[in-house]
Amino acid sequence: MMTLFFVGVVFWAWRPRSRKDHDEAASAIFRHETKPADDDPVSSSEEARK
Repeated sequence: MMTLFFVGVVFWAWRPRSRKDHDEAASAIFRHETKPADDDPVSSSEEARK
């Protein structure tokens, strides 16, 4: 039973249509980056609240 689950997960992760989803997830952290983060953690957290 676990073998079928494993094969199913591997098939789901490597299916042809998933490439777009994987590329989008990999680049999501860079989506709204317009400048490097400040060295001051207080001002960085204030900007994150905006």
